[in-house]
This record gives sequence, C-alpha cells and structure tokens, in this order.
Amino acid sequence: MRSFSGYDEFFWDAPGFGNPLVKTLKITTTVPGGAQDATCFAGTPGSTTPCETKKFTKGGEATFGQTNVPPGQSVSIGVKITPGQVADNKPHMEPKGSQLSPAERVGAIVLAAVTGLVAVGSPILGMLWWRSNGRDRRYADLAPGTVPLAGQEVRVVPDDPNVPIPVAFSPPLGPCG
Repeated sequence: MRSFSGYDEFFWDAPGFGNPLVKTLKITTTVPGGAQDATCFAGTPGSTTPCETKKFTKGGEATFGQTNVPPGQSVSIGVKITPGQVADNKPHMEPKGSQLSPAERVGAIVLAAVTGLVAVGSPILGMLWWRSNGRDRRYADLAPGTVPLAGQEVRVVPDDPNVPIPVAFSPPLGPCG
C-alpha cells in the first residue's frame, strides 16, 4: 500500500523480478470501495511500457494481462483506492527471508564461536585433566599400588620408571620359629 495526496494505491510487482519466463499472466484485483483508476507496466524495474491488457470499471475490479514476461522482468500494477478505505495504508516492507538482521548475524557469529570453542577446547581440557588426574598417583616412600593411611602426610612424586621403589622383604617365619 502507498499513500499519495488525494488517494491510496495498491502497488505490486506481480511475479517479482527474479522469475523464470512467465508465458501468460492475468491479475484481477478487488480493492475496498472499488478501483478508482488503474495502471500497469511490463518490463524491467521502472519501465513505463504499458501492459498488453488493462481493464477496469470505476468502483469495480481491475484486470491486467501480459504474455511472455522474460526472466528479470515483471509486471507492475497500481490500483487507486479512495482515501480512508484502508485503515493502515503505510508500506510494510518485509526483509528477505534469506538475509539475517544485524542482531541475528551477531547471534550466529557468537553461536559459531561458542561451538568452535567447545569443539576445540573440550578435548584440550580433557587431555590436561587426564594428565594431572587420570594416571595412578605414586607416593614417595610407599610401594607402587599402595596409598597412604588416613591422615598420613605423603608427597606425590612423578611416575618415573627410574625412581627407585622401596621394598622391604621379610622372609616368613618357618615352623621352627
């Protein structure tokens, strides 16, 4: 909808400008209060070439027709309406569905960054945790596989195969004694 001094207008680029070849196009419009006047142009955006067919009865319907609308061209119609017949006569432009708004772009970038951080960071954090917590601990002055008694202070030493292992051996007492 568009509003001008003295009239409102329904304006439409019928099949749009990205259409494939349209062999036959017929448009019939019915507007509140009936059509007061009608225009129709065929061709590239801004064309002033009249459509092949334009019929309207003042206060009635407007009908337009065009054959062989090539790709990249369109049919633009305008139907004048008596002012006040349409309560909200301001244009309401909708963004292209394939384009993101600036806020949606920021959200998509943040989501991609978080996803990348999780995908790369979680294996690194897992490896670092395993290096510090995932191996058996070895305690100074205790045999491998043993743990300190509750409350016993023993320091943890690196698991190094060259560190001597303290072993105490006492032969069992025999039957004699």
